[in-house]
Amino acid sequence: MHSLYNAELIYRKTQKDGTEAFVLTNVGKKYALEFNIDNIVLPKKKRWDGKWRIVMYDIPRKLNKVRQALQNHFKQIGLKELQQSVFVYPYDCHKEIKYIIEFYGAWKYTEYIVAESISNERRFEQIFDLK
Repeated sequence: MHSLYNAELIYRKTQKDGTEAFVLTNVGKKYALEFNIDNIVLPKKKRWDGKWRIVMYDIPRKLNKVRQALQNHFKQIGLKELQQSVFVYPYDCHKEIKYIIEFYGAWKYTEYIVAESISNERRFEQIFDLK
């Protein structure tokens, strides 16, 4: 919940009876309408910009179900595993990844990196049919 608040997707509202509620901001509403967690499709461009998007996570064992769900979701949408807990994709997908990570509440365990090159680059170029 804290990460949704920090991302300005929700705000806290005090009700007339003194209770507090979390409400979607306009940006939060846009994200909720833009993405359906079960049907997210990552963008594919006609031209690759030569950069790799790397998503890596280190989720504690006590949150094993979150780790498994995140891993399965990344595979389902087309990210490829570079190594355990590290996934790669050739096109900008920050908004989609951010939404998925927020959904699972895993931001504090996750990094999104844009890299100029990776080891085994040719293998991933073939996997993604880039050249």
